[in-house]
Amino acid sequence: MDIEFEFSRHSLLMLYQRRIKAAWVSEALEEPVYREIESDEIHHYIKNIEEKEGRFLRVVVNISKNPYLIVTCFFDRRLGRKL
Repeated sequence: MDIEFEFSRHSLLMLYQRRIKAAWVSEALEEPVYREIESDEIHHYIKNIEEKEGRFLRVVVNISKNPYLIVTCFFDRRLGRKL
């Protein structure tokens, strides 16, 4: 399943500052290991990134937008390297 999405300005800045590859964000959306539903609109997609020693990337998405709007993304220190 291909999910259509676009990056918010903030999320693009986070990609740059946090050295997160757009491909990793796409992987998290397409094949998350876990998904949290914050509200009807906001979902969190979580994926471990092997290239980053298995750290978990959290991608926060507004799913009420078409295409989905990526709000922010970060490596979640609370999850560490295991879920």
